[in-house]
Amino acid sequence: MTRKQALSKAISILSENGSNNEIVAVLQNLLSEYPYSRWEKETVIDSISQYAIDHNGCLPQVHDLRKENKLPSTTVIKYLFGYSSVNLFYKEYFPEYRIEGYASPYQQRSREFFISVFKENYDRIKSETGVRVVGAKIYDKRRAVDTPIVKSILRNCGLEDYKQLLIECGYKREEKPIDCSVHVQFDDSEESRNEVSSLMHDILDEKR
Repeated sequence: MTRKQALSKAISILSENGSNNEIVAVLQNLLSEYPYSRWEKETVIDSISQYAIDHNGCLPQVHDLRKENKLPSTTVIKYLFGYSSVNLFYKEYFPEYRIEGYASPYQQRSREFFISVFKENYDRIKSETGVRVVGAKIYDKRRAVDTPIVKSILRNCGLEDYKQLLIECGYKREEKPIDCSVHVQFDDSEESRNEVSSLMHDILDEKR
């Protein structure tokens, strides 16, 4: 889910309650300004993902990368990510989407494919590094050439975060809430009250 989709969903949910009008107004303002004026890696990836979603899986061409389309310029992309061309950037971060006139090798791949590729990379990286758990950043850095990054795998598998991916692949157990109950019994008999009263007197006497 992109940030724009998340904002739209939040606005839709909050709009059902009239007491949220002020919050809704602020969120609508944020949505109208999306993806904001200051570009960072996350907002660049998010805005291009949203463009592809809005254009049937087709990534923006170079001439589409401009402020009027709420997209970063080629200069911004090259500066933030260090690529010599936008196509190399697309190949690295958006293998599941297509560039007009270019078919992505992952375009028709199934969810099982992405899970399988992830597990192959994960097991190899874990063996090579000796770490107990392979983090997302280590995975992206050491994954095999021409295999999708974590963000692309999550997107194609319909998963929200890396933790869910680890659970899906059997590398992490799902944390289930602890269900417990406590039974408290109070004895309100005369004998019990006298016993408590006597105990309190003994404690006070010791302190004097």
